[in-house]
Amino acid sequence: MIPVTIHLAPATFNRLEKIAQKRGVAMRDMIAAGLEPKPVTRVAGYIHSPRRNGYTHLTGEQWAEMMTLRAAGWTVPQLAVRFGCSSDTIYKRLRKQAA
Repeated sequence: MIPVTIHLAPATFNRLEKIAQKRGVAMRDMIAAGLEPKPVTRVAGYIHSPRRNGYTHLTGEQWAEMMTLRAAGWTVPQLAVRFGCSSDTIYKRLRKQAA
């Protein structure tokens, strides 16, 4: 990782800090995820798993990265394309975490 300094107005910093706390994500991770390029094409609707059996097992690290990207504003279909899983897989995980 390359260290980067970002200068923000105090009001902007405070707002970002509150959003990160509300989403349960470190502010540094949220900013880094927001800087990550999103898929160029618009992705919407249900995304099927590219695997034959329809199930993709994601590691704990992948789930953590996915939650960070989700907190940064990525949509579920965009995440499904990025991680090569179905949108149902992500929705089920999000429902489990909300419960």
